[in-house]
Amino acid sequence: FGMYFRVAEREIISGNFLSGEILNTTGMQIHLLLIDDDGLVQSLDSFLKFTRSAAVFEIPMTFQGGPIVTQQLLMAVGSIGRLDTIKAMNGTPAQDFFTALQDEQSARALDIDMSMIAFSVK
Repeated sequence: FGMYFRVAEREIISGNFLSGEILNTTGMQIHLLLIDDDGLVQSLDSFLKFTRSAAVFEIPMTFQGGPIVTQQLLMAVGSIGRLDTIKAMNGTPAQDFFTALQDEQSARALDIDMSMIAFSVK
């Protein structure tokens, strides 16, 4: 059974926090990614705190721009080995990011676990 999220709320009021935990992470290096409604992937690793049983996060959310039509995605990526793509491709379009991640996975024969949830900011 792979990694999974447990979050307090998936509809966040602007100015509040998206908080929760990523469970079943033992033995893996964990990364937290945001895939925004513009399709860009951004690392949120700096918001992770690790406990014995989970990776915990609390991320401030602020509504910017016009009404959000689509939800944003939060993704956890775990691997036994380091993933250079996370840092190297931070801030790039999702298609480019995940192509590079797949290339790294294949080149280094890494087993990668992923989990994703959707959320919105009001």
